[in-house]
Amino acid sequence: MQVLIGVDVTLNSLAALEETCRAVPERQCVFCLYSGYSTSRRHGGQHSEGGGGALLPILSYLANSRFVAYLDDDNWWSDDHLASMYQALIGAEWAYSGRWFVHPHSGRPVCKDEWESVGPSRGEFRQFGGWVDPNCIAINKQACEAVLPWWLIPVRNSKSWMDADRNVFRILSREFSGRSTGRYSVFYTITEADEQRAARIRQIGAERYAAAASPAVEREWKKPDQIEGPAVPGNRR
Repeated sequence: MQVLIGVDVTLNSLAALEETCRAVPERQCVFCLYSGYSTSRRHGGQHSEGGGGALLPILSYLANSRFVAYLDDDNWWSDDHLASMYQALIGAEWAYSGRWFVHPHSGRPVCKDEWESVGPSRGEFRQFGGWVDPNCIAINKQACEAVLPWWLIPVRNSKSWMDADRNVFRILSREFSGRSTGRYSVFYTITEADEQRAARIRQIGAERYAAAASPAVEREWKKPDQIEGPAVPGNRR
């Protein structure tokens, strides 16, 4: 497996990056792209996309594989996430999984996301065609090559410049054949700065969210079939 790491902010030290690369298991190779400057206009670069700038399409093209999956630095996958995505890609051009919301302080799963990142024509964004979190997407880049430049293009009249993924999903869902893994194998951290944080906590329930704040002993939830949520009455997910 090839792991491609894109760094789109200026680093004062490469120590953390070097430590990450040393931790990669055998039979996996790491390719790190760090220009020393940002490609995003938000950090003084040339492109309007406010997340990773130009790195997502660049790294997608550089990947030495037909199949590409995406992961932000504050989220993670279950151990079998890539295997289940690969199986879903057999006979499809792109694939997607479900995700768990994770408490930012404890790192504990709070609940399954059953209203936002739920697929085409479903959930809160169904009037816009639905939506899937990029962390939950994998593509056959040879079949879906036309979508790759759209990682650079935020939606029209965007205020945040952080929503190019909406365009990517729109094109994938309309123009290419997709398939769900049927699994919740992505763990998405709800950050304090997330503009959707308040709405998500309302959906989750403040008591349930607070109960997940206590530290976890270990991440047993990496295997989705064995996951149970935090100890909240009635929560047996």
